[in-house]
Amino acid sequence: MLLNTREYHKPTTVKDALSLLARPGIFTVPLYSSAALIASPLASKVEAVVDLEALGLDKIERKGNAIHLGSTVTLQRLVDELGEIGGGILAQGAKREAPWNMRTKLTVGSTVVFGEWFSPLLTVLLAMDAAVIFNGGSDAVPLNDVLAREDAAPNAPRLITTLVLPNVDAKGKYAYHQVGRTPADAPIVCAVAYVRIENDTMAEVRLALGGVSDHPLRMPQVEAALKGAEPSHSAITEALTPAVPDAVTREDFLGSLEYRREMAVVMARRALTEAAGLP
Repeated sequence: MLLNTREYHKPTTVKDALSLLARPGIFTVPLYSSAALIASPLASKVEAVVDLEALGLDKIERKGNAIHLGSTVTLQRLVDELGEIGGGILAQGAKREAPWNMRTKLTVGSTVVFGEWFSPLLTVLLAMDAAVIFNGGSDAVPLNDVLAREDAAPNAPRLITTLVLPNVDAKGKYAYHQVGRTPADAPIVCAVAYVRIENDTMAEVRLALGGVSDHPLRMPQVEAALKGAEPSHSAITEALTPAVPDAVTREDFLGSLEYRREMAVVMARRALTEAAGLP
């Protein structure tokens, strides 16, 4: 609960919102989603909130081959309005992130800031090569870098304004695989792969993993090893070892390091195999 919150602000410009967030001496956070904030472990520390409703950050815009998602776009809108993107991978990630009643409250921005280390949607967004625009600017920072940086913290004096999906028309295939306590549960480990075949080789490869580190992450070593190779089970297996097991650094009561390392390889292999069109 927001027990220590004593200020509520509803600015009408990004500039005014940033001024409020930059104030020293008061723990101020942007209100991407009240549901996400209240459920976060930082809720008791929040002293002031900045409501983003009046900033017009709830738009979904097509710009060439890219889609720009405002930071207050709800996850349910990803399902309802972008169900065909990536062969349905974006909608699948949103559906696995939360049930319907929460998808109507959680937003793109709240997922970037508060998403769990096993977040299906963040893992999907990483595989889609998503990037983040701060403060209404023009420079886009790769999502993988944002998740690894301290300034992605809820009280950083920066405002996520847009999430960019850069090339949604690319002629490749996505695949999602996860392991959980049941098929309907949140993943213990999940993997999302994208493969574009050109001239019988893997011209473009992206692989993201969730549930292996402090945040979902890309696997550039695997991507580099497979780019330009002929799609085959042996090439995929060779690329995954030892890069994927070495990336697993976190465990919990649902899975030890050893279990997660094993499952990360299995899920990554299944995702890459399906995305590459292998039997």
